[in-house]
Amino acid sequence: MVVNQMIVAMAVHAYENGLFIYHAASSVGNPLHFYVAADESYKYFIQNPCIGNNGKIVKVKKPSFIKTMKSFRRHMYRRYKVPLEVVGVVSKVLFCIKPRYNRMLRTYNSVMYLAELYEPYAFFQGRFDITNTERLLGKISSEELKVFNFDIKCIEWAHYFFNVHIPGVVKHVLK
Repeated sequence: MVVNQMIVAMAVHAYENGLFIYHAASSVGNPLHFYVAADESYKYFIQNPCIGNNGKIVKVKKPSFIKTMKSFRRHMYRRYKVPLEVVGVVSKVLFCIKPRYNRMLRTYNSVMYLAELYEPYAFFQGRFDITNTERLLGKISSEELKVFNFDIKCIEWAHYFFNVHIPGVVKHVLK
């Protein structure tokens, strides 16, 4: 959609001077509510379960919501990091648990990496004015709109997360 919007903006303003700002954003016209992403993730992994290293299906739970990154870090520290550090100390004495400790540490670090990666999107409160983008939509014909559709109001977030975003994350990030 962003590329389509850029192509249309270049064509519409090809012979004009000036600065034209268009936000390719959905926060005003079609906001994404976090619960939609969480619910669709839950549904996806119920219908498409992941298989753990042990060959068993990874159980998923209905997500709960944490309102700030600070509270998420605190939860992860208390629930996972502290026990993991205890296992780390024990693994220095009981060498047989060292490989398991290393796997657990890698998993914890991966989860925290993904949390840091998505933090700006998960907790962002800004809204972007899309008035210019809506005007740009009005400057093209219905035939051009079929080819270069960038109307954010047509995004179906539940469909997008379930059929596009989550399968992409599974394929390219959670390899």
